[in-house]
Amino acid sequence: MSRPKRRFWFQLATELGMSVRQAQREIDSAEYAEWAAYQTTEPFAYERSENVLSIIACLVANLTRKKGSKAFAPSDFKPKYGKRVRDSAKQMEIKLRAMFGGNNK
Repeated sequence: MSRPKRRFWFQLATELGMSVRQAQREIDSAEYAEWAAYQTTEPFAYERSENVLSIIACLVANLTRKKGSKAFAPSDFKPKYGKRVRDSAKQMEIKLRAMFGGNNK
């Protein structure tokens, strides 16, 4: 979804437990602006969850990585939304081996 304002409507509606149509009917432009400002300082629940889970995944990967291999960062495990580029099977194998200490062939 390349329209940030539309995407935010979906995020806000999800956070409030209503449909986008309901949210747009009930929220005026002033309240919408307040929600947009609030969200920049206090991420919605799903974003906080993604942050915590990426930190945990990073910790596990770093605890099990091969000595001397590059350390992972939490950003390596955060979901990337938008246009997706799929790794080839070989690229995925290399990443998994790096993560879990296997040898790259």
